[in-house]
Amino acid sequence: MSLSPDLHRLRIFLAVFDAGSVTEAAAELGYAPSTVSEQLRTLAREAGHALFQRHGNRIFPTSAAGILEPHARNLLVQFERVNKDLSNYASKKSSEVTVEFVASVGSSVLSPAATALSRRRPDICLKFSLQSQADETALKMARGEIDLAFSFASEVPHGLVASRALHEPFVAVVPVDDPLAGRGHVTLAELRDRPWINHDAANGSCSRSVADQCRALGFTPPYELSTDTFETTQDLVAAGLGRAVLPQFALARPHDDVRCLRLEAVRPDLPPPGRRVVILRRPETSEAVMEFYELLLKTGEEFLADHAS
Repeated sequence: MSLSPDLHRLRIFLAVFDAGSVTEAAAELGYAPSTVSEQLRTLAREAGHALFQRHGNRIFPTSAAGILEPHARNLLVQFERVNKDLSNYASKKSSEVTVEFVASVGSSVLSPAATALSRRRPDICLKFSLQSQADETALKMARGEIDLAFSFASEVPHGLVASRALHEPFVAVVPVDDPLAGRGHVTLAELRDRPWINHDAANGSCSRSVADQCRALGFTPPYELSTDTFETTQDLVAAGLGRAVLPQFALARPHDDVRCLRLEAVRPDLPPPGRRVVILRRPETSEAVMEFYELLLKTGEEFLADHAS
């Protein structure tokens, strides 16, 4: 004797138990009476005991059916609770968006996009985490730990998608009394006659990209000071300790005592010095994730357009 964990068969058993009739139970369940009878025979065979006895036009449960009945109900109740809990979990997950962001986009893209979304979709729960290891992002997304992630990767990792890329220009930041402060734009080469302040002590994507573009022009960035925040970099520039090259997104709130200058392209056929920014997501995702994804891209595009001149 060995009962199989067939909830469908147990539901049929309970329907017949309550109705006292195969025909009535079949009508209630929407099955043919022969189907119900076959399921009862299979269950009785597994139980090793007859479950119903016929008396006239009615059937009555046996003692074995009386033993099985409360267990069957408890099993169905437990699985209904499981389904309800999973449904609630799915509902919660479908209205939750987890984003891994980089420091430069915090004030320029992430905050305004989050504010706009919370006003029109207060039902969506946003969760943010600052990126610490860029090479772990794809794995986190595959495990479902994050839904969206900002990335400077030249190629989209396998299994992820990015609808469109943004070109984020680099910006020269100089003290207000710098000889170049009155200029609207400069070249990287024009900046090299004074010390530079490296905002990216960990040698991240911006500092690597700036170094590569400087080397293409025949010089190495003249870094003399190094920090790890954009705010501190602006403080040091304002104090007259050097110049800096920062990503545009990091300059949502430039200090009053610095000047931000556009960097010219090396050649007319090339974009200005900068980097490629994408927002990664999984191919199949929730409506809430897609809504915030598009809003982040739109906010980023508008910020760059507003600061293009």
